[in-house]
Amino acid sequence: MSGSVESAVATITKRDPGLGPYAELAADMLTAGEEIDVLSQAYLQDTLWWRVPKRLDPEDWDDAVAGTAALLGELGLDRYAQIARSDTTARILDAWREGPAVGSGAAAAAREASGLVAPDTDALAWGSIMGGEEATALDAIERALEDRLVRSGVDPEGRSWKRAAQETTEATLDASLEFPPGQSLFTMIVTERVESWIDGVREPRVAAWRGAVANRLLSPIDPPDGAEAMVAPMTWVLEQAADGLRLTQSHYLPPAVVREGVERFDWWPFDRPPRSEADVPQLLDLREVATDLRLVRRTGRDLKLTKSGVAALTNPAVLWRRLVETIGGSSEFEGIVAELLALIRRRGMTSFLVSNATRPEVLAELRPTQLYLSINAPDEEMYRRVCRPAADLWPRVRQSLEGLKDHRCRSVIRLTLTRGLNMERPEDYARLIEKAEPDYVEAKAYMHLGRSRDRLSREAMPSHAEILEFARKVGRALGYQLEADVPLSRVALLGSGRISRLIDMESIDLESQY
Repeated sequence: MSGSVESAVATITKRDPGLGPYAELAADMLTAGEEIDVLSQAYLQDTLWWRVPKRLDPEDWDDAVAGTAALLGELGLDRYAQIARSDTTARILDAWREGPAVGSGAAAAAREASGLVAPDTDALAWGSIMGGEEATALDAIERALEDRLVRSGVDPEGRSWKRAAQETTEATLDASLEFPPGQSLFTMIVTERVESWIDGVREPRVAAWRGAVANRLLSPIDPPDGAEAMVAPMTWVLEQAADGLRLTQSHYLPPAVVREGVERFDWWPFDRPPRSEADVPQLLDLREVATDLRLVRRTGRDLKLTKSGVAALTNPAVLWRRLVETIGGSSEFEGIVAELLALIRRRGMTSFLVSNATRPEVLAELRPTQLYLSINAPDEEMYRRVCRPAADLWPRVRQSLEGLKDHRCRSVIRLTLTRGLNMERPEDYARLIEKAEPDYVEAKAYMHLGRSRDRLSREAMPSHAEILEFARKVGRALGYQLEADVPLSRVALLGSGRISRLIDMESIDLESQY
């Protein structure tokens, strides 16, 4: 116990022998033997509102709080002493007497009302379980929030404080540290999380992959030539929100904006214009990604840029880096999926991986129990018309199909068939499928469900009889037999006859991870 704290405890004990032990207890809980200047308001509140009721018997709560107030008053920390004596503290202890859930809820609400809860930022969401670096950063931010709150005198429950708290948190996280040089609290947290992620796996090959990914996560990613063109659709979305965009009552983009987007990026294959954003999957996906990355936020019916969104809009390299770091490139995605499949396999479970066949380099390294390639067209012309890809992906689809025959797992080609769109030329489908040599071919009807109803009519849904007829034609051209069908799902299964439809779990090599 430091000299000043020890002296204060002695004075209180002399004045009130019954209160002395509780003042000493408070000193231990608040300082752990250090000087009193280590204490912060946030830590004091946590001690009074959580640690006291959780660690002490109920009959000691009031005395412990009284001892805390006496100690803080003796040390000249009157503002802190008032928190101990406050009605808020008394009310929280009464809530704990009703039960842990009631007490914990009252404590959390009071802490939120104090204005000292560090908010999430566009770049960082606080973890429920923290490492040492993150806990240190949180303490620094709580102290910065306390300092600004005391200096400003604003209402911690007001809207102006919420903005100030956000600014204070971001500034504290991004400020350069004296040690280690060149680092910030934010970079220290990221490094700690990445290291914990690497150390959290025992499988050597997975650990090695995580280590390789970590180097890329912790190092800046240089954008390639043409990055501006690559991010053009997202840039356009951000431009719409730059001055605040009024959404429809259903919170969709205005129809005029939707029409501008589909015309600019050639996203609409039909003669009639799209009725809303719901008709255009590309727009829905862009909105979702922009929101998930906290580049835009919706307030009521208004779509606005965040601080990160403004930075991304003004610098294509920043936007490219943000997209790549968050939603992945190649190796990161591949490794995550590979790790998941490995864990599933080690548990003796089966895995079914479905792909649109546009990532052949990834598929070549994965080992699910059963691999599906979803094919919606027999040739490039129909593929472009049906799928409306944003890039030249048909060669990659062909490459995935050609690599399927070499895959060391069960394989399925899935045909999703839509009347009037791609349900024609079964022989051409067969010629395409023949190169892949799949174990099975699954012909499945488009189902008139969900948001697809905004784009397609119910007449676009084939009957089960039509699916069976189409499947039989594909099967005859391939030499595959009809093995099963389900009328309710409007699906038919063709088999090559090479393997059983039932998976033999004993044949799965649990140690083969990749």
